[in-house]
Amino acid sequence: MKRTLIAVLMCLVVGALATAQDYGVTVKTDNNTDFDALETYTWMQGHGAFDREIHRTIVAAIDRKLADAGITQTDGEADVFVVYHTLQRTDVDLSTWRDTPDARGNRADTYRVGTLVVNLLDPHTSEQLWHARIDEPLELDPAALEDQIIRAVAALFEELPK
Repeated sequence: MKRTLIAVLMCLVVGALATAQDYGVTVKTDNNTDFDALETYTWMQGHGAFDREIHRTIVAAIDRKLADAGITQTDGEADVFVVYHTLQRTDVDLSTWRDTPDARGNRADTYRVGTLVVNLLDPHTSEQLWHARIDEPLELDPAALEDQIIRAVAALFEELPK
């Protein structure tokens, strides 16, 4: 009986966590960095998107936002390194739990969630000067996904202190 009670309580805690997902933008900024002094950047390899078109969309969107901030890309020495990382996961909405699995074998609704992280790094120490992250459910339609990526990058760069 005690084990059953513990198992039920654990399911409730996990369920509460799954339905209370925080989506949106989080940013960490190094307060000692003068972002107005950043004029040039160069790319650094991160955990990029596996899909080439998605990768190109992310890079182009970041390049545009950096240009809008007055930071230009260079092949030489740069004031800052830029790197991005992506992650995809499946979230489960336990509030939709069913006793009988659906056609795909799921007992609860699931949805894909994407995470995009953009970092500006000190080129000498690799310390993070700016870390911006967005988590949100992903669009399934490729055209809608491209628009979502562009909007996500824009949301991240709204938080750039420049």
